[in-house]
Amino acid sequence: MSLGRSRQKPPNPDSSETKGKRLFRHAWDYAQRIDRATNTIRHTAELFSPELQSLRKKLRDKCEQVLLLSCSYRHKAEDLLWKKAFYEVVQKCKQHRQALDGSSPLHLAYRHHLSAASSYLAKLLQKLQEHYGVTVTGLDGSQLEDLELDSSDAQWLKAACYRTVVCLGDLARYQLAVGGSPYAPVAYYHQAISLDPTKGAPFNQLAALAGDKNEFLDAVYYYQRSLTSPHPFEGSEANLQRLFSKNREKLDMLLARAEHTKEPAIADFTRKFLLVRFLHLQQVLSPSKKYIKLLL
Repeated sequence: MSLGRSRQKPPNPDSSETKGKRLFRHAWDYAQRIDRATNTIRHTAELFSPELQSLRKKLRDKCEQVLLLSCSYRHKAEDLLWKKAFYEVVQKCKQHRQALDGSSPLHLAYRHHLSAASSYLAKLLQKLQEHYGVTVTGLDGSQLEDLELDSSDAQWLKAACYRTVVCLGDLARYQLAVGGSPYAPVAYYHQAISLDPTKGAPFNQLAALAGDKNEFLDAVYYYQRSLTSPHPFEGSEANLQRLFSKNREKLDMLLARAEHTKEPAIADFTRKFLLVRFLHLQQVLSPSKKYIKLLL
């Protein structure tokens, strides 16, 4: 009779954890094949070759199967799905002006990729909620607080829905460069804030959108909301400081021109001067990120 350690039971091949691990390994294998195929292309348009399109679809299918299992591999599958099936293609296309040229075949392929990615994630969002039997999107803050999320599955689902809505907002923001609706990314980021107001990322993205439209007061507000969130977005402070630097340059320019301002331009000059002065005041009063925790 052996007095050694008791032998551990082998993992159940039918358990969700074992299935999730096996499916994620398949997804990871497809991700590596995507990387190898991507490294051999000479032209950006080859990102949409039948081979790469097929590999990305297989990766999506495997990752989606993982997300429908109660296992510890779901978050990894989320990340892999976003990066390899969608984001890395966007990143490479944005490096080439042809993707933004309406007469280029690459432009059409890029637009279709963004549209298909948005459609897929929106359907996945609905499928996940139906599968786990919990609805979180479409609820306001008070309803979410009243929602009972006792199980780990429900808690993961809420976090996953938040991350997916942020991704939908990012895709809608990328679509702005190819004729997308200016209202879509704003709506998605506000929905993400409703799902988790403790995260700073959606506020940072709203600030970037406001800055692109020269709405600098709104941009400052959203950057400061991000910085004072319980979980600030890492790049918000640098983004805010860049905005303040540009504003300081504008202020210096206006001060230099002040003595030479002609009478008909005084009203317009005064508005601009007050605006940049106010933004400069925000910079002076804005605490550094390292002090924010002391203020909360």
